[in-house]
Amino acid sequence: MIDLVLGHIVVRPVPIAALSRSPGGAGIVADLMRRGTNVQMGARRYAGNRTGLLQASIVKRLEWRGVPVVIIGTDVAYARWHHEGSDPHVIRPRARQALRFPASAPNGLAVVFAKRVNHPGTKGTKFLVRALPLAAG
Repeated sequence: MIDLVLGHIVVRPVPIAALSRSPGGAGIVADLMRRGTNVQMGARRYAGNRTGLLQASIVKRLEWRGVPVVIIGTDVAYARWHHEGSDPHVIRPRARQALRFPASAPNGLAVVFAKRVNHPGTKGTKFLVRALPLAAG
């Protein structure tokens, strides 16, 4: 049997798995799901709300991997760059001859066209990592 040591606590997966599958073990799974919800809500908060798509895509699910495990994540394609950040890079149009995006103007109606844009890169928000301590609450 493999033990997992967390600080001064030794976690023994086999007894935990047996207890969590027993009739009295429903509380363990309920507590695990509550903690998962805390992390999920924190990750949504830290992800920001530019369009709301990333926030809405952060889900929680229970899996059994010998012991009950809660998985929190997203399948949005750009979530990795939002979480980890990106290096400076060039953006080019794929389907059109030029990129089109709004520009700042007094009336807010200006549009800019460009063959390419030098993106300065972004700093990652680490929304999942930042939310992980909320599992303790």
